[in-house]
Amino acid sequence: MKKKKFRFSVKLHLLELCSVPYVSGSFFAKMRLVDGGDFCGESRRAAVESHRVLWDLPYSFPCKMHAPLQTGVLDQCLLRVSVRKDGRSGRVEKLGYVDIDLAEFSGAGPTERRCILSGYDQNQRQDNSILKLRLAVSLMEGDPLYKRRPASREAGTSGDVDPADARAGVATSRAVEISEQGNGFASPIPISVSSPVTHASGSGRRSPVTLSATS
Repeated sequence: MKKKKFRFSVKLHLLELCSVPYVSGSFFAKMRLVDGGDFCGESRRAAVESHRVLWDLPYSFPCKMHAPLQTGVLDQCLLRVSVRKDGRSGRVEKLGYVDIDLAEFSGAGPTERRCILSGYDQNQRQDNSILKLRLAVSLMEGDPLYKRRPASREAGTSGDVDPADARAGVATSRAVEISEQGNGFASPIPISVSSPVTHASGSGRRSPVTLSATS
C-alpha cells in the first residue's frame, strides 16, 4: 500500500513527575523514539521533594510519519518516556513508562499532557506517579493536507489524566461511560431486570414474574 511521507519537528518539554510515592531518592527519565527516527535522550538526575521531581528540560528532534493515500490519517508514531530511580550499589530501578503517540499532536500547537506511569510487567507494583510534559509537533516536509490521528482513550493504557483524578491517582479511563447533563448529574440509564420473584396462581402453582424497570 502506497503511503504519503511526512517529516515533523518535535519539541518536547519534560516538566515534572508528581504524586511520587517516595520521600527521597534520585530520579531521571530516558526518552526513545519507537517509530519514525532514532532519537534517544536522557534527563539529568533530580531529587524528589514533597513527592515531586522537577526537571523542566526542553528537547527537540525530527521524526518521520506516514499516512495511507486513501484516508490521509497519520500512522502511529510512538515516543516512549521511561522513568527510573537510582538504587543502592549503583543499580537502577525502572518505575514505569509512558508511550506518547506523536501523531495525535501533529499541527495542534503546544499541548500539555499528564500521564500515569505504566508498569513494565504484571508483577510490578503500580505506583501511580504522574508524568507531566508538553509537546508541539510541526510539519517540516510533506503534503499539508493530512488528518491528525484521533486521541486514544483505551482502558488500561497510559492516557491523559484529569487534574481532579490526578490528586487521587486515578486514570481517566473508565469501565463504564456515562453522559452528563447540564445540571452536572449523570443521565439516568434505562435498565431491564429479570427477577426470580413468583406469585401464587389459582391452581396453587407458582408462575415466574419478570420485572421490567426503567428510569
